[in-house]
Amino acid sequence: MQSVFEGRRCVIADDVRSSREVISRWMQEIGFSISCESDGEAAWETIQQDTCDLLITDIEMPGMSGLELIRNMRADTESCVQDVPAIVVTSLLDEQVGEVVQSFGGTTVVLKPLDKAVFYQVVDRVLGHMPVSPIYESFQSEGQSASGISRSLRCLADRARSS
Repeated sequence: MQSVFEGRRCVIADDVRSSREVISRWMQEIGFSISCESDGEAAWETIQQDTCDLLITDIEMPGMSGLELIRNMRADTESCVQDVPAIVVTSLLDEQVGEVVQSFGGTTVVLKPLDKAVFYQVVDRVLGHMPVSPIYESFQSEGQSASGISRSLRCLADRARSS
């Protein structure tokens, strides 16, 4: 059976190797060809060299953060880069993470630990141009959140805005 995503390309940016491997395996199972990078700078170079249909990125990475990566994509002169949907995966439990990600042009957030069924639902909604929630939680992370904006997220957002 051929997947509806056969022939589509996804760039995955996450500094945690196990996260990259799991997401990569899941995306290949539904037909994507994959490029995996361990930081935002390498992912940005990959996206500039060859167009993709979807970006999946962590927020906190060494060098260029996921927020900076998304900001660069939205500021690019090529619409094929500007318009790529960006799913952010993060373990930051912060009540403002969805709002901050969307302010940089991210499509939605999926909280780690990732749940395969939830993740597939999000990918299907994003690429099917259906409405998405600002944040999706796995069954293990439901109800866990911090109040206010965390220091870590504030620092990442400030750094991305000023660079």
